[in-house]
Amino acid sequence: MTLENLVRIGKLARHDPSREEIARLLAAVKRNLKDARNENISPEGRFDLAYKAVAAEALTTDQGRGLVGEIVRAIYRVIPANAGIQYV
Repeated sequence: MTLENLVRIGKLARHDPSREEIARLLAAVKRNLKDARNENISPEGRFDLAYKAVAAEALTTDQGRGLVGEIVRAIYRVIPANAGIQYV
C-alpha cells in the first residue's frame, strides 16, 4: 500500500508541519537513540526506547512529506510505505 493509498482511505491526512514540530520530533529521535545505548537500562527498556525512536522517525518523515496519520493504527503501515515496501 502506498502513502497516497493511505491518504485516500483516510489512514493518513495532509498536514503542513511547522519547523518547530519537525525539530521536536527529530530531537525526540536523537534522545531515544542515545538513551537506547545506555547499558545501565534493561534490554527491554533499551528496545522500547529504540522502538520509540523508529516510530518518531516515521512520524517525522511523514510530516516532512506533509502527512499525518492515526499513529497507533497507521504506524505499521507507514514504516513499510516509507521504506518503499509494497504489501497487500
